[in-house]
Amino acid sequence: MKMERSSGNIFADLDVPDAGNMKLRVELSMAIEDIIGSKGWSQREAAEHFGTSPQRLNDVLRGRVHRVTIDRLVNMITAAGQHVRIEVGKVA
Repeated sequence: MKMERSSGNIFADLDVPDAGNMKLRVELSMAIEDIIGSKGWSQREAAEHFGTSPQRLNDVLRGRVHRVTIDRLVNMITAAGQHVRIEVGKVA
């Protein structure tokens, strides 16, 4: 078995279309999961705070990020009183 060093984006490594977009969605969904854990919210409570349905939040928490837009994820985070910062830089 040959091992290769990751680029830091598993989606790009697997030639997934829109790899950067998918990586950002996963990072945002992980932030949402962290917020829920730090606040001690149930999924139903979290959905109310995030301004989304429990079903959509379930998609986010189960990694089905292809079902939600980056806009929706950012809006969920800001609805919980957090801010999102995106950095742009050269590809290594």
